[in-house]
Amino acid sequence: FLLSHIPKGEFPVVLDLGCGDGVLGVAAKRQNPSSRLAFCDESRMAVESARANYARRFEDEARFVWTHCYQGQDAGSVDLVLCNPPFHQGHVVGEAVARQMFADAHHALVDGGRLRVVANKHLDYPAALRRLFGACRVVATNRKFVILDAFR
Repeated sequence: FLLSHIPKGEFPVVLDLGCGDGVLGVAAKRQNPSSRLAFCDESRMAVESARANYARRFEDEARFVWTHCYQGQDAGSVDLVLCNPPFHQGHVVGEAVARQMFADAHHALVDGGRLRVVANKHLDYPAALRRLFGACRVVATNRKFVILDAFR
């Protein structure tokens, strides 16, 4: 669902946060060819998969970060963050990881930067994003998912 709602615009640096195999970042690069891409995941295997997928499609360099959420990264260094946060880790269901991802995105975004999130409708991410960013807007919905934007 999020793949059909990748923003197009002036985004010098785009971050695929919780990148998995990098599908969101690859789609963002196709939509915004002049953007520089960064990929981040807590799984080393995911980061390496994203690296391989990006290298198969593009000749320019991207940044690949292996860390929890976007921990320890520079403030004000990203213009657009794309995120499909997990709402479970193993057998534990909860929003803790997503909330940390949102906080790390807020820290990394430039003033005016955008976080675009896809989530299951039943999750209360709009409230979490409003608390952190001050506002949140719905971009699109379907039966199961919602896409949200929050601006720094």
